[in-house]
Amino acid sequence: MANVIFISPNFPTNYWQFCRELKNNGMNVLGIGDQPYDELSPELKASLNEYYKVDTLEDYLAAMEVCTSITGRADLYEQNALAVQRQAQEVIQRVRPLLEEEPVTALLIRAYSTGAKAKGMDNLAGVMLHQLGVKNLVDQHPSLLEELSMEEIIAADPDYIFVTIMGSSQQKALDALAEGIQKNPAWSSLSAVQNGRYVILPGDLFHYKPNARWGESYAYLADILCPGALEG
Repeated sequence: MANVIFISPNFPTNYWQFCRELKNNGMNVLGIGDQPYDELSPELKASLNEYYKVDTLEDYLAAMEVCTSITGRADLYEQNALAVQRQAQEVIQRVRPLLEEEPVTALLIRAYSTGAKAKGMDNLAGVMLHQLGVKNLVDQHPSLLEELSMEEIIAADPDYIFVTIMGSSQQKALDALAEGIQKNPAWSSLSAVQNGRYVILPGDLFHYKPNARWGESYAYLADILCPGALEG
């Protein structure tokens, strides 16, 4: 039986029909996407033999193991998965003890053209921050996941504010932020803003899946949180 790896079978929503026809023609159809399996349509579930949700480094490693075992390229699993894992682990091992000794807090925001939301472990940057030892505000203030309350943000006064951009227009998302929470006069009084720790994260490392650049993503955050920790 031939294997077919179908990327993002859930979007556009009619792609399940391609998967159905492939499966009906004797193919072993493996889907890879970023939507939880339970949220896939019944038609798509029935059209896939297997499905892998990729939203973290661990998810990526699992998907890469399956793909390279199908192709018989163990060398590519070493190069594009295990080597990447080692790079990320080295960053975590260097930075996490420092942040456990001197804890820092952060607010992670995902901005888009019509608004913004606080994010936690449901976001790849949120997972990375957690693994590095950063205290995310949403852990202590889960209501921020529902509404970005300036009152709560001011009271917590995070050390860092990280922003990821969703959508094709970064400027529209930033404009929406400027017309939203940043319009509050108290925004400029936040420690993160005053200390230059308001950071727009690059989309290729923190919105789109970084794939073989996961280690680079961890290092990018580490250089901001603990400058010099990766040197030597």
